[in-house]
Amino acid sequence: MGGNYYLLAAVITALVGIIPLFIRQQFAAAGVTGIIAFFVLWFLFWAMAPSTVYPFWGPAGAFVLVLWVICAVVDGVDEGSPTWITAIPVAAGVILIGSLVMGWAALGNNARVYSSMIGPIEERNWTQDVQPKDPRHMRMVSGETAVFLAKKAVAQGGSIGSQFELNIKATQLQRVHGELVYVFPLDFRGFTTWTSSTGVPAFIVVYAEDPERTPRLVTLPKEKFMSYTPGAFWNYDLERHMRNNGFLNDGLDSVHLELDEEENPHWVVTTYQLTVTWFAEKVTGVAVVNPTTGDIKRYTVDRAPAWIDRIVPSEYAEAYLDWRGQYAGGWWNHFWANLNITTAEKPILIYGEGDKSEFVIGITSKSEKDDSLVGLMYMDSRTGKTVYYKVNGGATDTAIMKAVNSNSLVKYKHLTATTPQIYNVYGNMAAVVPLINDIGAYSGVAIVSVLNVQDVASGSTQSEALRNYQTLAARQGQQIAVEKTHTAKKLTGVVDRIRQDVGQNGGVYFFHIEGAPRIFTASSNDHVKLPLTQVGDTVLVEYVASGEDVVPVQSFDNISLPLDKTTMQDEVERAAKARQSAEVVRKGTADLVKEINTMSPEKLKRLQELLRQTN
Repeated sequence: MGGNYYLLAAVITALVGIIPLFIRQQFAAAGVTGIIAFFVLWFLFWAMAPSTVYPFWGPAGAFVLVLWVICAVVDGVDEGSPTWITAIPVAAGVILIGSLVMGWAALGNNARVYSSMIGPIEERNWTQDVQPKDPRHMRMVSGETAVFLAKKAVAQGGSIGSQFELNIKATQLQRVHGELVYVFPLDFRGFTTWTSSTGVPAFIVVYAEDPERTPRLVTLPKEKFMSYTPGAFWNYDLERHMRNNGFLNDGLDSVHLELDEEENPHWVVTTYQLTVTWFAEKVTGVAVVNPTTGDIKRYTVDRAPAWIDRIVPSEYAEAYLDWRGQYAGGWWNHFWANLNITTAEKPILIYGEGDKSEFVIGITSKSEKDDSLVGLMYMDSRTGKTVYYKVNGGATDTAIMKAVNSNSLVKYKHLTATTPQIYNVYGNMAAVVPLINDIGAYSGVAIVSVLNVQDVASGSTQSEALRNYQTLAARQGQQIAVEKTHTAKKLTGVVDRIRQDVGQNGGVYFFHIEGAPRIFTASSNDHVKLPLTQVGDTVLVEYVASGEDVVPVQSFDNISLPLDKTTMQDEVERAAKARQSAEVVRKGTADLVKEINTMSPEKLKRLQELLRQTN
């Protein structure tokens, strides 16, 4: 269809564009203008491969307006002064500008349309979902580090770097074979490279969970070289190819390369339509393009293949949440009262339980002086379904990164924080923040309490950082909340192994108790008997039964080493334990109140009946 469409569009646009001169019976001028316009427009339409998704058929309508202006000028020159046909392009310009204005949120029902673009939102309590993110698959490699590693991997292909370059814009974090990876497509460096090669011969896989793993340059067999790419030319240009094959009236966005479970590469392109004149893109589905053969398959959102991780672009997720935060109370409230106005942070693609990919987006107030969260949105990156978690006083991404960069140990090592990822760590909301050095290479990780950003634990590895965070969380006097599925347990037993590992929070001890299926950790800063504990000593520990193989202790006592305590010391320790217990009760009560407030009428009725039976 492509070539015929460009020809037909050029003919129609040129004919409509010279109508004013026909009306004025300037047939010669109309003929010359029309012929020149036809050839110019034919080339421009062919070169641009424009979409008709926009009002007035997009560029076609805009070029008609340009031709009407030219006709008015030609007629005015011939007559010696502007004539009445000048009103035609003026009127058309007013209509065009009016269509843009009609998309303003202040007009008509637009504010409600903008605010509802996100669709229905489910509200939950943070502790109802013990782990919204999959803790087995933490992304330790930041986007910056991934680019650094991918550039190094290009050298594995010998001279391939002289012909092809990384297409960073089309790179996508994704899960393949249950593991998080970045897939970097290679693309043509320019027209001369495209003409002298038979296709793109490789792509690069960077492992996102382990920065120590060597990136992989995946070379393709010659019969599977990628011919259709964003960097190709003529009819092999990916967007032109799609326009020529059924996607003329679709908006196309977020082109990226994804691998299926057999590691075959596919271009995945989001399709959209506009809902408010020129604005408010609404996702309609996804197109999958075979980069070798050019075969295209169109899918609706609910029928997209399971290996596709992202259909909703991150820019749409952020815009939808911003519109909801600004216009949910109406345009006048946004413009004047500013009541309950919120704004969205940059979306972060994460992976939750059940292999589900989601955007996690911090919600904060509109004030630039406010550096705290009011909530977290988790949006399914395939369906757009959104869940809202209310957060009171949590730190924003900016505040978290500032806290990490200000940490004395991080500053000493000249490291920089990258994008935080929020996890539920021992019932507390914590941000995992990969650290990079001056050249963008991975150099460690920090874990920060979102509700108390001065608690920063860092380490050269994920395990070391987690141990240091465990030590912070387990200190006496800290307010530690236990997840609903976890319980505090006490254990008395004989130590059969113990060793010290010096960490940033003092001497961290690892010890094992006979018969226990886990290793315990504790800091000598918090438990003075630890440095004197030996194999064979009987100890009493209290810990969070999280099911992990290494757990921090909340309290520690070496029964084989009785010591006197001053009255003040005993009171301090009792007060610390009381604060911990009170915090568990307080949080449990708050969670119960939230759960009751969000219950459906049917559930409340059943609860009332149960309480009456109990009484």
